[in-house]
Amino acid sequence: MSSEPVRARRSPADSPSTAGAARAAASVACRATAANSAAGGVDSAGAAGVAGSAGATRLVASAGEADAAASALAPANSHDTAPDAAGGGGSAPASCQTAGPVGGAPGEDTRPSVAAPPEPQPPQLRMQFRAFASLQAVSLPPGYTLATLAERDLDDWIAVLNATGRLGAWDLARAERCLNDPRPVVPAGTYLVMHRGRPVATACTVLPTPAEPRHELGWVAVDPAHQGNGLASQVCAAVLWYARRRGWRASILSTDDWRLPAIRTYLKLGFEPEVTHDSHPARWQEVHRLLATPAAASLPGTRGGAK
Repeated sequence: MSSEPVRARRSPADSPSTAGAARAAASVACRATAANSAAGGVDSAGAAGVAGSAGATRLVASAGEADAAASALAPANSHDTAPDAAGGGGSAPASCQTAGPVGGAPGEDTRPSVAAPPEPQPPQLRMQFRAFASLQAVSLPPGYTLATLAERDLDDWIAVLNATGRLGAWDLARAERCLNDPRPVVPAGTYLVMHRGRPVATACTVLPTPAEPRHELGWVAVDPAHQGNGLASQVCAAVLWYARRRGWRASILSTDDWRLPAIRTYLKLGFEPEVTHDSHPARWQEVHRLLATPAAASLPGTRGGAK
């Protein structure tokens, strides 16, 4: 890769941006409950086109499953600069809180109370994909076409990432940071689904590194106006076909417990849970229970992460 910073083409028009979105609540129970009121999300990453045999079976996903997955998939990597938690509802500064009136009765504790530090959030769930031999062909609905970020303006990518309202605010600076990160997003492996000349869905490839030799799929988003058409699973499949053509043998992604529609889509694509933290086995059991999907007798992976 060239040492020169990557700058994708950009049109003069300003791209829309939206406020950052919250991640999952700290507990598994809260994450699971949130799934009932929040449409899921999908969790990033070059030759153009998608391989596939003429007789390949179309990837099947229900309308709700495939594109609810694309509401937001924010991977837990260096590209994710959105706030980890939603603002609002916080406590007043510690100096404004006291255990009793200032200058109270003798023996009354008038020292400022200090809010307890927030509990650390558990790490995101991890999934891996190795089923490249059985990868199904990409089949978009009529009226939709596929392009790569290398073929489009950077504004197109920014616009669709902002459209979900759940991936934080994207602008040119943030997009270029992703392209020039030590684990960069690959423009030729970042796919955009187009409809009447507008980008309506995306998923991207993050390059492998010696520390993590598997490529990462992430930054998946579908414009809410186009959800229900199976675009999330199709654009993810396009990224996996890119990985297959590159000869990569495994892909990973990160997601949250409460993104149940997204996880269902990943499972249909052939992703499997991977254990990288002590909390993962119990959390995956709960996810499978909520999805009514069979849990594996043993989960692949190690606490060390890469295999």
